Amino acid sequence: MNEFPKISRLGERGILINFRPEISEDLLGKIIFFKNLFEKSNFKQKVEINNTFHSLLIYYPLGIDDIYNEILTIKLILGQPNIEENFNSTLFHLPVCYEKEFGLDLELISNEKRLNIDRIIALHTNPVYTVYFIGFLPGFLYLGGLDPNLQISRKNTPRMEVPKGAVGIG
Repeated sequence: MNEFPKISRLGERGILINFRPEISEDLLGKIIFFKNLFEKSNFKQKVEINNTFHSLLIYYPLGIDDIYNEILTIKLILGQPNIEENFNSTLFHLPVCYEKEFGLDLELISNEKRLNIDRIIALHTNPVYTVYFIGFLPGFLYLGGLDPNLQISRKNTPRMEVPKGAVGIG
């Protein structure tokens, strides 16, 4: 049986640590725990550490001199007991405008999901969302907690311009 986490080299400057392939707050807590440990560790050079839903990337801007030694260091850190189960969090309240001029796809969602717009707004504003990680652009957050009734497929033809401050539902 395959054990997680799996450690592999990612190009000349990265080491990827894959945890079990799931999206959950329990796994997020574990990833954040290990990310914090790695950030406090004494690597031979300054590294950047990024997380996703179920992985950590350790990026070495100057390259990796001894991959075997780095992987051994990573394995030792991963072997530490996961004691700090809880991590600090902050609750943010983000205003969202659902007016027709801003809610560009509300009618599309309404038609596809057979929900009236007031119901969509209620389903969208009710949950407390979890930020799993920050995406490829500043402010592009990957969130969890969307009501399953609002899950919708990607558009066949993506919008070429997305207004600043837009909220995407997927």
